[in-house]
Amino acid sequence: MRQILLTLASNAIKCAASGRVSISAVIINDSESGLTGRVEVANTGIGLSEEAMSKLFEKCVQADA
Repeated sequence: MRQILLTLASNAIKCAASGRVSISAVIINDSESGLTGRVEVANTGIGLSEEAMSKLFEKCVQADA
């Protein structure tokens, strides 16, 4: 989880050289079986095209590829 958060933050910073980066975390559910949370990373960078966004979660694909 730490590596994922570091990578998300690093990528957000790279794309917002003169903008703003915000990171937030919230606990969704806390029970005996475990913890569920949500982390959001946002920036005011260049953004992504609709085509790039549609490929983000495909296996082994980067948005700028």
